[in-house]
Amino acid sequence: MTGDFIRKRVYDYYWNNDHNCAVVTLKNLAEYFDITLSNQVLDSALGMHGAGKYGAQCGLVEGVLLFLGIYGRHKDLDDEDTITLC
Repeated sequence: MTGDFIRKRVYDYYWNNDHNCAVVTLKNLAEYFDITLSNQVLDSALGMHGAGKYGAQCGLVEGVLLFLGIYGRHKDLDDEDTITLC
């Protein structure tokens, strides 16, 4: 991912479309790795504003962890390898 690509996409997803950080991260990674995300995945990430605004784990971390599970399945990794990536 180039910095320019990331800046443009983050700006568009976050500022223009009002997506939270988890959704922005998921969409960026899916675009970069050419993986289609189901609407259910994006819907499930709606409440991930630092663990539902609780202030726990950041949406940037949550989005990456969700994506790694999707990526692991896409690459036919076994569960333990995906867990290690996380």
